[in-house]
Amino acid sequence: MMEENKDKCLDDEIKKRKQLSDEDARKLVMKLIKSDNIQTLQQMNKNERDNIIKELKKKDVSIRQLARITGLGRRIIEKA
Repeated sequence: MMEENKDKCLDDEIKKRKQLSDEDARKLVMKLIKSDNIQTLQQMNKNERDNIIKELKKKDVSIRQLARITGLGRRIIEKA
């Protein structure tokens, strides 16, 4: 009566993603904005800023981590 299934647990997929350290994430942000000052991201126009945030999300930088290191609100990062 009990059939074996090949379902995968979603937790396994989530754990495979490697979280960047804050220092590595900062370096990545500075490289993408071409500046040594992360606050430059806050001063960019919306389209340019959102494109950089999208690129950072693709590179597995979490929303909370981005908010913490850039000073931008989580909602701004989520909407980007």
